[in-house]
Amino acid sequence: MFNHLAVCYDFTAVNDPSKTDSAFAGGPFMLFRRSGYEKIGGHEAVAGEIVEDVELAKRIKRAGLKLGLYSGPNLASVRMYRSWSALWEGWTKNLYLAANRSWGLMFYMAAIKLFLYPMPWLALAILLANGDFAEILAISNYQLPITNYQLPITWLTICLSLIVIWQHYTLRRLGAQMSECPTKYWWLGGLGGALVAAIAIGSAIKTETGWGWTWRGRTLQIKS
Repeated sequence: MFNHLAVCYDFTAVNDPSKTDSAFAGGPFMLFRRSGYEKIGGHEAVAGEIVEDVELAKRIKRAGLKLGLYSGPNLASVRMYRSWSALWEGWTKNLYLAANRSWGLMFYMAAIKLFLYPMPWLALAILLANGDFAEILAISNYQLPITNYQLPITWLTICLSLIVIWQHYTLRRLGAQMSECPTKYWWLGGLGGALVAAIAIGSAIKTETGWGWTWRGRTLQIKS
């Protein structure tokens, strides 16, 4: 999720005072000048907001104050969630609203995540399960005649899958430079992408229907 935000979100626009429509903040760690915090009304002013950290960022820009979004792993360490259930509850609470209740954006995000992350691993698994690797080696060693287009298509699938999987590692490595999250679990990117896709769709459904839309045991309801 962090890498997705790092790649897709325009942090430069967030830090540009002239672009008042671009505002973002990370709830686990925010720093305010006391004068600025009081000017925007503090957390009391956003008590009725579901995504209160982003709303605070918006109020900062509307008030003409300076907003800065920075990576500071050398300054502080935070942990948003300590279990899968807490992670699911927290991100499904926020994600759809943060996307301005856009079903299209949620479906787009889910589709991209499924295509880029689980799909390459699934393609390789299917080739292995069908025994295509052994057949390719046999064809390549001239043990079997090349009678159709299976060889180039299969090799293309393998090459593309391996390239995308390598990019999983590259993206995780670049993200680690900003967040200091370890890269040792990069190979679980396929599973992570599938879970993020599920969160995107789940967030839209829960927010619009109210079904299971909670935060720390409290039932949430969208504003009319």
